[in-house]
Amino acid sequence: PAAARIDPAAKLRRIRQGIDEHQRRIGEKRARQRELLRELQRLDAALRKGQKQQRALQEKLLRQEGQLQEKEREISRLEQDMGAVEEHVRQRLRAFYQNGDMTLINTLFSAATLSDLLHLEEYFQALFRYDRRVLADYRTRLALLRQARDSMAAAKKTILATIGEARAVEENMIARRQERRDLLASITKEEALYRRAMRELERASAEIAERLRSRRVPMIAPRAKKIARFQSNKKQKPVPRTGFAAMQGRLPPPLRPARISSPAADNDAAMGVRFKARPGAPVFACYDGTVVFAGDMPGYGQLVIIDHGQQFFTVAANLDPLRVRTGERVTAGQAIGAYSGQAQVRGDGVYFEVRRGGAPVPPLLWLDPDQLTIDEGPPPALQ
Repeated sequence: PAAARIDPAAKLRRIRQGIDEHQRRIGEKRARQRELLRELQRLDAALRKGQKQQRALQEKLLRQEGQLQEKEREISRLEQDMGAVEEHVRQRLRAFYQNGDMTLINTLFSAATLSDLLHLEEYFQALFRYDRRVLADYRTRLALLRQARDSMAAAKKTILATIGEARAVEENMIARRQERRDLLASITKEEALYRRAMRELERASAEIAERLRSRRVPMIAPRAKKIARFQSNKKQKPVPRTGFAAMQGRLPPPLRPARISSPAADNDAAMGVRFKARPGAPVFACYDGTVVFAGDMPGYGQLVIIDHGQQFFTVAANLDPLRVRTGERVTAGQAIGAYSGQAQVRGDGVYFEVRRGGAPVPPLLWLDPDQLTIDEGPPPALQ
């Protein structure tokens, strides 16, 4: 019956409402992605700062331990010297007592004169006063050294506590970063599902709209085919085969050896590739050009973008440290940075793109295949 038929126009309206709803959800997911990327960028910067502070604390701790050992050696030497002086004083006291006190009997029966005995008494008394001063000086120096040693030991204990606190903060930030990455991966997956559903809705909407147009305007379909045929016959402006454009299939890779782990950006090889590398492996410019950006970018870590002319650019990401600055002129084979060893949103390894204008082009069509390997094994050793 006619009442049971589905009105195509009503169905089209419902589908378009569904498309609008999916677009809204995609917008929400993209906003959340940007927020998470900014937070990840802040966490990465805080981690780098914390690691730098820890290195400074470790160096300070080493210096403190060296000074503490030196104080211990000084105390040991001083205690040995003080022991030698005390032994010398004991021997002098024995000699004094063997000589005897200045009593009347000793004076009468002594072979020496009274004057000599008095001089000997004064000599011993002067020596004893000198010995007391020397021992008092040793005791004072020993007390000061022990006080300095105790102060250094307390400072060492404080540095160790600070290092422990810094490590705890670093571990907490690493856990938070992993949590944000997992959340970002989940949101990215949800966004991909919404996009897929929206493409299905758009396909259905296009089919229904085409049916409605063919009923109302029979000449629309032939006219559309004519327009499409005209557009396909238009000649694109050829790319001159000089400079960077002439390097297609001959471009040296940014790492040596160059082992591609897998295509990046959701396995879309037209977007970029990831190279396996050891932390600290140098990354090189593939061709002469000018650095138009060198710094942090959410989702990429620290990256370098080089303008090679003819609207061609290369992008190398997940670097730390950077070896070049924005505005610097670079040559092919020049080190522009090193692999950070940190996992980014786009995965492990050095991420690499080739772009013409603002659009990515398949990098594997540009890189020299003789210098590339695709390997699922461990990262290569540094050369």
